[in-house]
Amino acid sequence: MTESMPTPDADDALAAEYVLGVLDDTERQAAAQRARTDAAFAARISVWETHLENLNNDYGTQAPPKHVKVQIDRRLFGAPPRRGLNWIVTGLATAVVLLGLFLFQTDQSPQPDLRAQLKSDGSAYAFSVAVDLDDRLLEMVLTAGARPTDGTFELWLIPEDGAPQSLGIFASGDALTLAPQVRLSASSTLAVSLEPSGGSPTGAPTGPVLAVGVLADV
Repeated sequence: MTESMPTPDADDALAAEYVLGVLDDTERQAAAQRARTDAAFAARISVWETHLENLNNDYGTQAPPKHVKVQIDRRLFGAPPRRGLNWIVTGLATAVVLLGLFLFQTDQSPQPDLRAQLKSDGSAYAFSVAVDLDDRLLEMVLTAGARPTDGTFELWLIPEDGAPQSLGIFASGDALTLAPQVRLSASSTLAVSLEPSGGSPTGAPTGPVLAVGVLADV
């Protein structure tokens, strides 16, 4: 920009707020009507448009989800805007921070490392499994069948040789914390059995096996 910034008097502030879109509907309509009949005020708007037209050139286009835009609109337009350039700077800073938080959350959303679908022929039950190896969390979701009223689900790791290893009891949507000695990977076999409340009393499956599946990389 080669021109000097305009003097921040009341009309300049109003013109800047109009260009930035921080006026409420009534104020914006009044400013637009004035610009149609007041050449000097229209010129101020034109100057601000020139100064601010390259403001977003360094940023790519990002369409936030509807609920994020609603929150941004509420933060920007929920209260009548204050006059003066300080309010303009505050409004811009708020919008940039909110957009930055949204982009950070979008980019940093955790993704599971392993997944499996557990089911078995002749069983009415099915489960979805998602494993986060970094946080050592395993999420179990009941996708078919009803929660038992006289027992509990228990998840087992079935090694190629050796006894089944309990990974814990759960209800639908529970996240199990994996013990340090548990090692899961793609091709690990998991099974769900129906056990008495509190889990298997023997350390091995005692009830019917409801579903079986093999973990795979996401």
